[in-house]
Amino acid sequence: MNKEAVKNIEGGLYMLSARDGTYDDGCIISKAMQISDDPARLVVSVDKNSKTCELIEKTGRFNLTVLTKDVPNETIKHFGEETGKERDKFTDNAIVERSANGIYYLNSYSNSYISAKVLEEKDMGSQAVFISDVTDSRIFNNSPTLSYSEYKEKIR
Repeated sequence: MNKEAVKNIEGGLYMLSARDGTYDDGCIISKAMQISDDPARLVVSVDKNSKTCELIEKTGRFNLTVLTKDVPNETIKHFGEETGKERDKFTDNAIVERSANGIYYLNSYSNSYISAKVLEEKDMGSQAVFISDVTDSRIFNNSPTLSYSEYKEKIR
């Protein structure tokens, strides 16, 4: 069996964010999808060792920002490689705003964001999967979403 075959399943690149009280965190994920139209539901998968996962488990809420092809590598590295356990990723960040649920989303390099409330969490080994109700969403523009394969080409 070649375990690499599952990497051929295409997805986008997203910034997943959460907030607990006054503490904010966000991370880059590549596994998110709509699973129902009515009611509007989505599922996201995030590394269980991330601070973002910890905040979602505690609060049951998150935002998902859909990244576009123009997102700079620095933004992806900032949210994808730096850890929220050691620093606040949102301090002095001019490209973020808070949605109605109080959680940050990126207002640049994105075509939309989705706010969600967790219905169920599943332990999937190294990942936590959150099945969630969509509580709010906003479309900014029709810029194309950055695919995971385009991201991999971009960082080469």
